[in-house]
Amino acid sequence: MGIMVDKGQLTRAKNGGSYVYRTRIRRDPTLRKMMGDLVDRAFEGSVGVAALHLLEMGDVSDDEIEQRLQQIREGGGPGAGRGQRGGGGGRGGGMGQAADGEIPPMMAQRIKEASPEELEQIKERMKQFGLSDERIEEVIKQIRGNDGSGS
Repeated sequence: MGIMVDKGQLTRAKNGGSYVYRTRIRRDPTLRKMMGDLVDRAFEGSVGVAALHLLEMGDVSDDEIEQRLQQIREGGGPGAGRGQRGGGGGRGGGMGQAADGEIPPMMAQRIKEASPEELEQIKERMKQFGLSDERIEEVIKQIRGNDGSGS
């Protein structure tokens, strides 16, 4: 902790017989850097693929998705001013696909096993992340077979 104090990352104040440490680094820039590193390393620069993975992990309502999209459109979301990754797919070149055009395994498995109703919901979410109808159908055919039915 002393090294972090020396680097200016923490402050230290004596409180009785011990020290109280507080961060000097602001939360938003730190989160932005951490998320950027994660997107670059794990998702080959594709913000859209990272977002799809996060959506798969939690129970996110359509209302919350719309609220977050509106925040992004207005420039007031948590990533406002984030630079290169702002509204695109980073190095991946596509909002919902990895740099090499592959669909993440977790997403592919979900598409493969989805009921017709679930598949429609997945398609809607893919549209919300900027994929065209043609790309969505191409992905589904690739994963479920030529007719997209999964059989």
